[in-house]
This record gives sequence, structure tokens and C-alpha cells, in this order.
Amino acid sequence: MKKTIFIPCFILLATVLISSCKKVSNTDNGISDPACSGCERTTATAEFDSSGQGVYKGVTLSGTGIGHFRVYLKSGGTESFIKLHFVRETYPEFNDTLRYSGILQVPANTTIYPQFLGSASRTQLRIQDNGQSADCGDYVLSGSIGTGPYPQSSMFKEYSNAQVKVFEGTMTGVGSPSPNGKVGFVVRGNQIIGVITSSTNAIREHFYNGTLNANNQFSFSFTGNNSVYSGQLTSPTTISGSFTVQGSPAGTFVASRTL
Repeated sequence: MKKTIFIPCFILLATVLISSCKKVSNTDNGISDPACSGCERTTATAEFDSSGQGVYKGVTLSGTGIGHFRVYLKSGGTESFIKLHFVRETYPEFNDTLRYSGILQVPANTTIYPQFLGSASRTQLRIQDNGQSADCGDYVLSGSIGTGPYPQSSMFKEYSNAQVKVFEGTMTGVGSPSPNGKVGFVVRGNQIIGVITSSTNAIREHFYNGTLNANNQFSFSFTGNNSVYSGQLTSPTTISGSFTVQGSPAGTFVASRTL
């Protein structure tokens, strides 16, 4: 006589649940991407990978304030906006949503310069080569947070297979007993860009087209004042380094991942 074997439903259900709960790790740059407060995994979707539409992430800073932002671009409708988070010393945390006035069009293979306006901030983007080249202008801030030089920015477009990570931190000049400036980096794969500014604005540099080597190290040099900034992604959530001016040690910097 043929026997029929019954498998209880709860066993099948448990198997499915266990399989679906396995943690997926992200290994950009050969470094795992652990959960950290405020950090995001990839939020871009494949449908916008080949166009200027989609998600962009970046850092913005002045000598006394620093923050990060997310840009969402989509053709048609009113779904394009910027989410800005900025913290300036001695002032409350500042959050603003900047919107495009009208209906934004993001045509393929076309350079656009859309302007975005928030309740207390404004800026302008440059989107070129379907997002492969992208810039965010200085943020113009109103009220007490707007005193001093405008925060400078760096950003990357995020792809469904290329996560963007933002790091925020401080710089400390030689001889200073405490941090006296801000530094920020944006990382995508082995690409790295950023900004560094001292509180007196004596140092105010933009880092462009940097590359992380096999040891996650990078270096930027400037001929104007013969300065060199060298650093390393020392952990999944930390970038640190030092810089020289005219061949002499001038300071150090450290930044932690915030987005």
C-alpha cells in the first residue's frame, strides 16, 4: 500500500522565513557595508541608470557648518526635489526641502541647470552626460545660518549597482588645540570627491576626480599653494588623513559616514 507523507505547513513556512531573512552584504571597495546610524543602502533603481533622472547624494560644508543632501530628479510632474540636512556650530540642526518651480524635464544626452528653492535655502544643479557628470552649486542659506561663506558641495549620481556614500568630519590645523574646519567626502565605487574648508577660509579646496587604490588610499594635490591631501578609507565608516602645504605638515582630517 502506498503511503502519503504529509509535511506540516508550519515547517514549510519556517523554511521560507529563514531563507528570506539572510543578510545581504554590500562589498563596495572590498569593504562590507554595516548598518550605521543615518546610513543608507542603495536607493537608486535600474530604470534611471542610463538617464539623468534618479538619485544623487552629496556633502555640503562651510568652515563652521556641514551637512548632506539627497537629490531626486524625474521628468514631468512635480516629483523633483532636494532634501538638505545641515548643522552649523552653535545653531540648531537645519532641515529643508528644496523644490523645482514648474515641471522639470530631464532629456537624455542634454546638459541642464535646474534651480531649486526651499524655505530657507536655494541652489542650482548641473546634470550632464545622463548624470555621469553632476555638480551642485553653493547653497545660499538665509537667516542666521546664512552668515559667512556659502557652503560648497560635491555629489555623485547613484546607480542601482553603484552605491553612493557620504562622509562628514573635521580638519585640525597644525598647532590648533581642537578642530578648526570641516571636511566631507563622497564615495562611489573606487571614485572619491569632496571639500575641505578651515573656519577662517584660509583653506578652501574642492577635491575632484579622485581614485581609491587597492588599499583604499587617495591623494589630491594643488599647485597654487603646493598642498597635498592624503587619506584612506580606514574602515567601512571612517576616512582619515593629513595634508601638507609647501612641503610642511599643515594638519589632519577625519570623517565618518553619515549617509
